[in-house]
Amino acid sequence: MKHRLRMLSSLCKIAVQCACTAAGLTVAVHGQAPLKITAPPTGATVNPGQTVSVHVAVEAGNSLSEMVVIGETPIGFSQALTSSPYQFMLSIPSSIRAGFYSLVASAIGPFAGDLESDPILIDVEPNGTISSLHVEPTTIQFGFVGEQMPVRVIGMIGALMDITESSKVSYSSQDAGVAAVSTTGIITATGGGNTTIFVSASGIQASVPVSVPPALRGDLNGDGKVDQDDLNVILAALNTPATKPADARDLNRDGSINALDSRILVTLCSRPDCATH
Repeated sequence: MKHRLRMLSSLCKIAVQCACTAAGLTVAVHGQAPLKITAPPTGATVNPGQTVSVHVAVEAGNSLSEMVVIGETPIGFSQALTSSPYQFMLSIPSSIRAGFYSLVASAIGPFAGDLESDPILIDVEPNGTISSLHVEPTTIQFGFVGEQMPVRVIGMIGALMDITESSKVSYSSQDAGVAAVSTTGIITATGGGNTTIFVSASGIQASVPVSVPPALRGDLNGDGKVDQDDLNVILAALNTPATKPADARDLNRDGSINALDSRILVTLCSRPDCATH
């Protein structure tokens, strides 16, 4: 039980690594890890339902009591090994979503000290050709510049599968000045107007019409005036980070939705006391 609790702490580290990777950030690694996953190579493609052989090398001078390989949820734990060769069989769930998942080797040393490898990423992809695409939602109407909305992409590959973050799927915007889209399907309103987001895979393309209200400064609900309703939008998001590349709620452009933004909005109101009528 004690060892399993330590393994769970490693899962938290994996989640941080994965979040940073998705955001395009680099996580610093200090020193040489005593454990190293030598197979599969990072970036290797595997299929749902496949059993993957994971090999771990141990730096000379480190003796171990027990080792496991931990996969990011929903992959989970391998069997535990107490001696070399450290070759693990890790099952990839059949119902897993497509995308990149982190693997890390974790062990206990002779003095109950934790040892951990640097994580690697495997690319879980459907084995077959995508024959159709369905994108949810089918249309997007943003309330203000800076608002974000994720899309969900379902593909038919013999059976329906969530392929939103699949490396086989690409996203593009007809006009990034109105709406930009990330490599994982997060759409951000960047300016007033109408545009289309395109989702492509295996030669098939789906489209999502997007509308963003005119960028009248302070008009956060797109009704053409600045009033208490817009102030309520800011108050509901107080002390939260602004979205990038643009966020109409961040009126002073300091990267945060705060009381300063609410004070600025009051000065922009169309009617005295920000009245709605």
